[in-house]
Amino acid sequence: MALRPKSHSNVDGCYASIGRNGFEETVIDNLRDTFEISPDYKPIYIVHDSSKHQDFLHELDHSQSYGMTRYKAWIYDGTEEEQIVGHKYVQMYPYGEPILQQGDYITFDYHDNNLRSVWLCLALDSSTLYQQKGKIRRCTNEIRFYNNHGELIKIPCVFDDKINSEKDVALTGLKYINGITTLYMQDNSDSEQLRPNQRLLFGRPGMWTAFKIVSVGVNNFMNEIYWDNTTAGLVEVTMEASYVNYDTDDLVNGIADANTYSIKLDVGDISASVGDSFVLNATVLKNGKEIVDRPVVWYTSDEDVATVDGGIVNVVKNGFVTISACLDANREVKDSIAINVPAISEDVYTVVVSPYAENSYGILQGDTVKFSCYLYKNGFIEPDVFAFSIFDETDIPSECYKFSVIDGNSFSVKNIRRTDGTVYVVCESGEHKFVANIKLKGAW
Repeated sequence: MALRPKSHSNVDGCYASIGRNGFEETVIDNLRDTFEISPDYKPIYIVHDSSKHQDFLHELDHSQSYGMTRYKAWIYDGTEEEQIVGHKYVQMYPYGEPILQQGDYITFDYHDNNLRSVWLCLALDSSTLYQQKGKIRRCTNEIRFYNNHGELIKIPCVFDDKINSEKDVALTGLKYINGITTLYMQDNSDSEQLRPNQRLLFGRPGMWTAFKIVSVGVNNFMNEIYWDNTTAGLVEVTMEASYVNYDTDDLVNGIADANTYSIKLDVGDISASVGDSFVLNATVLKNGKEIVDRPVVWYTSDEDVATVDGGIVNVVKNGFVTISACLDANREVKDSIAINVPAISEDVYTVVVSPYAENSYGILQGDTVKFSCYLYKNGFIEPDVFAFSIFDETDIPSECYKFSVIDGNSFSVKNIRRTDGTVYVVCESGEHKFVANIKLKGAW
């Protein structure tokens, strides 16, 4: 007995007969020929891993592809019972192979104004390759946090439709927040770094709302194939209301417990001669104070002028070159010095004050910083000593700071009282003179 063709329903009330006796290819061909005619047709982009496409996801102009592949799809509301604001359905063009995956981000022009909107695929039916269907929800926020390596992580996310909460309860005159909500996002190398009790900020500058991931709040075991723990495409995060920490949170960028890393080289810009070799030392700092042990990589802007290996610089020929030390985990965290290798054979002298960077170094209120000062000849340190004094143009009252000469190559400045000004320290050794501009800052 011959099998009867099955009837499958598509959106917009279009029905196609798909059978096992020769109808299937015809139906697929007809679907391909008429796919773009549907009013639900949308050109879309699919992001399988948001950690690799931050520039693309943060671009508002939907026409900017950043090298991404554009796909064809229907975006529709579903039945009347299924229609919920912020929820939609997607059906892929019959490519003949699975294109869309659960947990993928889909972007398209939502309001027909050429502005990109980002949606998360929460559920997917791929039982028929030529008729992939999925449920999608619009991403209305993003998670922002610094990982243990100092990298800023950004993940588009979907908030649950509501926050389950009780009224504020008075306890000895105090009130606490009792709100629970759920986030959904893609399962990738970024979201896998979320941890229980981690705090996150949402909202806008000046009106941040803090949430904390509950102790068992990271659910990344929603496997596509139930026995394969590598197939989970989604992460579900349960959070409870918390409080903004004005001491540790970045209230400008909305990042809770912000750990900012920086690198400081032990010397500033110098001049050198062909054949010179010297060592640069890089210090990694966390939040400007705490020295941390993080791998550093070195770069040269021109290997023909100077090479660098582990901080050891070798000058090869005349010219100009920049040597940079970067945090291995985040190459945007770096410090650089410029090396000038003049063609003339005259000796080049440089006064180097450390730690110091022109027009940028400042001392926080209550802190004392010790500075070293040495004379370099053609990139090599000299035994010369210096006389240190306060420049006459320093207009900060003397009671706001304390200047101390330690020895012929070092001095210190203490910021006693917050003020808006600069202490000018004159470093002089014979004909060699340098004025260090040291700013006094507030407590943070």
